[in-house]
Amino acid sequence: MDKNQRQKSIRRIREKQKVYLASISTFDFYPNFTIRFKKLAKKIQRLLRKDYGSTNSIKDLSSLTTLIFGLVEDIKHKRFPNYSFDDELKIVNDYLLWYLKNKWATRYDFECSSYGEAALVLYLDLFVTATTGDVNKELQAKPTFLKNPKTGAVLEIDIWFEDFRLAFEFQGEHHYIDNKVKEKDNFKLEELRKKKIVLIPVNISQLNSTKLQRLIVNSIKDFLGIHNLFTDERSDFMIKNLPSDHLLLNFSKIAQRLYLSKILFVESLRWLDDESEKYITNMVKKNPISSNYPAPRQTPEHGDFDIEHIYKKLKYVTQARKSRTRLRVSKAS
Repeated sequence: MDKNQRQKSIRRIREKQKVYLASISTFDFYPNFTIRFKKLAKKIQRLLRKDYGSTNSIKDLSSLTTLIFGLVEDIKHKRFPNYSFDDELKIVNDYLLWYLKNKWATRYDFECSSYGEAALVLYLDLFVTATTGDVNKELQAKPTFLKNPKTGAVLEIDIWFEDFRLAFEFQGEHHYIDNKVKEKDNFKLEELRKKKIVLIPVNISQLNSTKLQRLIVNSIKDFLGIHNLFTDERSDFMIKNLPSDHLLLNFSKIAQRLYLSKILFVESLRWLDDESEKYITNMVKKNPISSNYPAPRQTPEHGDFDIEHIYKKLKYVTQARKSRTRLRVSKAS
C-alpha cells in the first residue's frame, strides 16, 4: 500500500468513526468511546507505516486488536448502535496474511521440520503472538529440567510459551509406531505435569483453527481441574481445590485471546485452515494414524466445551478466585 492509499484508508476510517460518534453523542459513554476511537485510528495509521509481513507489524497488532475487541464487546454489552470494523479488520488481516504466507512458504524460516509443524506454529502466532505482543515463545526449546532418565540428555519441546506455562508437541506418524519415541513422549507428559506445565500434543488431524482452539482451552481447563466451573454444577465446586491465582489468570488470558482471534482473524484463519486441509489430504496415505485420530492428552478429558462457551463463563473463574480471597481474609481476621 503506497502513501496515497494509506492516506485514503485513514481518511475513510476517520470519517466513518466521526459519523458513528455523532450518533452516540447523547450516551454517557460517549467521551470514553471518543478517546478510544481516536486511539484506534492512530494505531491503524502507525501499522500502515510498517512493512507487510514483518515481525514488528505482527507484534504491533496485539494492542490494536485488543482495542478493537474491547470496543466490539462494549458495543454489544452496552447495546450501543452497531459499528462495522470491516475496514480496520481488512487492514489487520492483510498484514496477517502477508506474514502467514511468507512463513508458510519457508516452513517458518526453515525452523520447522515439516509443514504440519509450521502450520501449528502459525496457528499459535494467530492465537497468542498477534494478540499478546511481546510473548516469550521458543521453538525447539530444551529446558534443563527435562532430561532423559536413561541417557541424561536434555529433551526437546517443539513450542514453549514459558510465561504461560504452556508447551506444544507436533506428532507425526512415528510418534505412534516407534516405541522409543512413545516412551519419550509419555515421559515428557508426566515430567511437565510435575512442573505444572501444560503440554499439548497435536497431530496432523488436529490442524484446524476450531479444533485447536477447543483442544487448547479444554486441555488447560482439565489440567487445572476446573471443569465444573463451566457447568451447572459450579455451585458444588470446592474453592479450596482451586489452583494458584497465577495459573487461573493465565487460563483466562489464553481463553480470551483464543476467542479474540476467532472473532477478529476470520480471513486469516480461513486461509490457514484451507492450507492445512490441503496438507492433511496429502498426508493421509502415509500417515494413517496421525491423520485420522487425535493425539493423546496430558490429562483425561472431562467433556469439551467450545471456545464461545468457555469465554462466556470466564466470569465464574473470576468469582471463584475472589471467593477464595475473601475466605483467606476471613480466616486471617
